[in-house]
Amino acid sequence: FPKDFQMERNQLIQLWAAEGFLHSIPRDRMQMEEIGNKYFTILLDSNLFQDGEKDDYGNVLNCRMNGLVYDMVQFISKSKTRSLKNSTEADFLDQTFRYLAVERSGGEAIQFPLNESFRYITTLFLLENKSINIDGWISSLTSLRVLNLASSDVEELPESINKLSHLRCLDSSDTPIKILPESLCQLNNLQTIRVRDCKSLTKFPNNFKNLVNLRHFDFFNYDRSSDIMPFEIGQLQFLQTLPFFNIGEERGRQIGELRNLKNLSGRLQLRNLELVKS
Repeated sequence: FPKDFQMERNQLIQLWAAEGFLHSIPRDRMQMEEIGNKYFTILLDSNLFQDGEKDDYGNVLNCRMNGLVYDMVQFISKSKTRSLKNSTEADFLDQTFRYLAVERSGGEAIQFPLNESFRYITTLFLLENKSINIDGWISSLTSLRVLNLASSDVEELPESINKLSHLRCLDSSDTPIKILPESLCQLNNLQTIRVRDCKSLTKFPNNFKNLVNLRHFDFFNYDRSSDIMPFEIGQLQFLQTLPFFNIGEERGRQIGELRNLKNLSGRLQLRNLELVKS
């Protein structure tokens, strides 16, 4: 994240989980997210995080990293982290790293040389990038655990995304993406999907229920009255985040789908499609 960025607490914890920094503790019955919340609180109480924005119940929703701490972290992690002003700088990378953020490219199409430097990338942020086409090269990043395309102009995910077998977190929020490919459902390790404010989204994969390890499905659009919703979402028994649910009459979209989702937490907004249509 750039300096002074307002980090979302839940997103940060989901990123930690995707990178493998959090592990469940069966003997204490602690989930990864509970451990992540504990770490977050420690960092906040130690003033490493600051300017926390709270909800009506006093829960911290967002925060910033202390400026001095940010500079220190950048120095410590410089052997593993790269932040590029544009993709052309990638031609000059001569050592391996794990985390890559490319700042907005304007009208420049993003291209990467896919040399040895990119082989071990686990986190790729292409925030707010324009003229982006990830087809053809994204599947080469086989170690990828986090792919963040939020606020970019990506219109579709390639079918070859199923080659990213280690992918745990996918964020395509606020993009003109129209559909999610069926091949996405082959990513058995996927824990988090964020597709907030995707106004052009018209369809979810038919086999969405196969994402059996999905824990966070952040899907909501205030401006859209569409009835899209994955079928048989009740099969996703590890699901914890589901802020929105469209209730339909068809089997697989009825209110009973929520019966097996015993791990849900936070807010859930229900919407009865038949009442809306009438």
